[in-house]
Amino acid sequence: MTVGESPSEEEPLDAALVAALYVEHAEELRRFLIGVLRDAQLAADALQTTFVRLVEKGGRTREEKRKAWLFRVAF
Repeated sequence: MTVGESPSEEEPLDAALVAALYVEHAEELRRFLIGVLRDAQLAADALQTTFVRLVEKGGRTREEKRKAWLFRVAF
């Protein structure tokens, strides 16, 4: 379990919530990843992997810490 995760919330996130989080944070995450990786295709792959992880483990995240969690996973 990482910081921002809560062991009591094991249910998967609703697909609409994941989509909303993508709309809200994907562009900023993409720019961050391009800065870290210096390659747009690798950044796109890492962004996709980040949101796959959100689908898999997102139910453990705390609502108020999801943005930070996404950036940690992306990094």
